Amino acid sequence: MALRKTELMRSIEARFGKPLEVLLPEILESYPTQREVAKAFGVHESTINYWLLRLGLRKETQMVSVAAEQEGTGT
Repeated sequence: MALRKTELMRSIEARFGKPLEVLLPEILESYPTQREVAKAFGVHESTINYWLLRLGLRKETQMVSVAAEQEGTGT
């Protein structure tokens, strides 16, 4: 069964020209925190966490994000 995306998810995909499955991992590498990713998308940080969970990306991307925050490098 295909994931049903919300109107907000589809609007972010249209604005950036990529599906969230591709966009989120890429943008999480570019921004030091999920909070900054949320700000770039114009959504709340919890929305980013929810999308990662829904798209099955949470573990991989969150581990990268947490490691970057702990190192203080932001990348």
